[in-house]
Amino acid sequence: MLLRSHIDRTNQNRVVKMDTAGGMDWQAKRLEGKVFTVRFIDSAGSIHLVETGLALIPGVDEYEVVG
Repeated sequence: MLLRSHIDRTNQNRVVKMDTAGGMDWQAKRLEGKVFTVRFIDSAGSIHLVETGLALIPGVDEYEVVG
């Protein structure tokens, strides 16, 4: 898992796998493999993505910092 200090608004994150709530969340499914910019990290540690309106949840979703 990445530490909050490793992520800032300049980082690009590749979504490896997002929890799709058993296939019910089609938005999460379509993001797998795509690269997004961090908008902000909330107090719970969720990483909100600029282009999507969705958030990556550490420990649930898989992602990697790519730049």
